[in-house]
Amino acid sequence: MRFYDLTKLAVLTFFVTLASPSVYGPVAFATQPPMQSQTILQDFSESAKTLPRKLLLQGHAKIGDIELDDLLTVFDSVHLAVTSTVAHRQTMGGEFKMERDSAEWHRAYSDSSIHINGPMWVKTKAKNKPMLALHETLGALGYADDNFSCSSLLWLLANDRTATVLTRSELAQIQKMAENECRFAGGSTGVYGGGDEYDVSSKITLMEKSLVQTHSAANSEVRERAFSDLENTVYEEFEVNRHPKSTGLAAIMDASKKCLDRVPDVKSIRVWVNEAPVARDSRNGWTYDATSNCVQLHGKAIQPIQLGVPSIAVLSTPLN
Repeated sequence: MRFYDLTKLAVLTFFVTLASPSVYGPVAFATQPPMQSQTILQDFSESAKTLPRKLLLQGHAKIGDIELDDLLTVFDSVHLAVTSTVAHRQTMGGEFKMERDSAEWHRAYSDSSIHINGPMWVKTKAKNKPMLALHETLGALGYADDNFSCSSLLWLLANDRTATVLTRSELAQIQKMAENECRFAGGSTGVYGGGDEYDVSSKITLMEKSLVQTHSAANSEVRERAFSDLENTVYEEFEVNRHPKSTGLAAIMDASKKCLDRVPDVKSIRVWVNEAPVARDSRNGWTYDATSNCVQLHGKAIQPIQLGVPSIAVLSTPLN
């Protein structure tokens, strides 16, 4: 998503609401006890500040357009609301009304808000909360974080293991990437976005794996490849389809297809069904169709779609 209207927030006011009409679209508010909702709000707010605070302690003052001290202050201008569901539209071979698992941010004029899915937030793993909450808050404040690229890089820089594993030149490359990605993009009326824990969990898992591979590389060639995987994980486009239970051959085949927004580097495509990796295989895995720009599942990979409510996740690096 691209943003326009580069007007920064000027008024730092903090609102907390548990039930009120929304100018940003339909939102069903939770019937949770006020104390529980207040705990969720506080936990979300503290989670969003975790990585910036850690970066400040490490000696970082500014990354890209983000002044870390100012960011911590302006966090309190974001209107937070706990809801029972967070609805949005997601394209899945047609347009279906779905729910976000975690949260969604909105910007309209100088106001910004985040609607937090209360029942899902309390189930979110502690290790995923800081990056997820930061992603939502960056979007609400007008900072670009497409595909979690900025928040992923801030997570990497704040991670204790990063400084011990990467060489000085590799760390400088991550810093340079963060400078380029963490930019103020502004926001116009009605701009919205969000993310789910599944996305964040997958990004973190892949980054942790790449750090381990970089650290354990047997030679410079293997290390270079592992570090390249780490860089690619930051930029890779992560897309998830969540389908209702499908019956009938046509419905099953449609539900087992994920069409991508951009043409990918086919070698970079990775696919999961219900968080289990699926191999590239025309009989029991997945194939990519360049004509439709879609990933299609086959054989045993389709079974979860027949049996339950599956999610199909596709991670890829855009070709251009």
